[in-house]
Amino acid sequence: MAVIPPFDAEIRRGGIDKYGDRVEAAVVGVAKRCDEWPSSDQGGISAETMTSYVAVTTRRTLWVPDIHTDIRADDMIVYPDGSQWHVVGDPFPWVNTVTGNRWGLEVTLERSH
Repeated sequence: MAVIPPFDAEIRRGGIDKYGDRVEAAVVGVAKRCDEWPSSDQGGISAETMTSYVAVTTRRTLWVPDIHTDIRADDMIVYPDGSQWHVVGDPFPWVNTVTGNRWGLEVTLERSH
């Protein structure tokens, strides 16, 4: 199912257990009026071979217009279609290089299939 921008997405925050697995994430907020595009690295898709199976990882860039939205590294973003994406690294402000105005946050997302 395609997600048509602008869209709202849930922000979920959980944790990681002693085995490195994600634990149940609670909804902590909503990112409003978002947009997205494929990540610029590797055309948005990369593949990695692991022992006896192939894991395909898709990366996207999420743009959130409200620079004060509380999104953190390792949060989960849930799209309106129910797909779950993990935040990779810290979100960073999208800054106009001419005026210095901050126009929102860029958030790198990743999902494994």
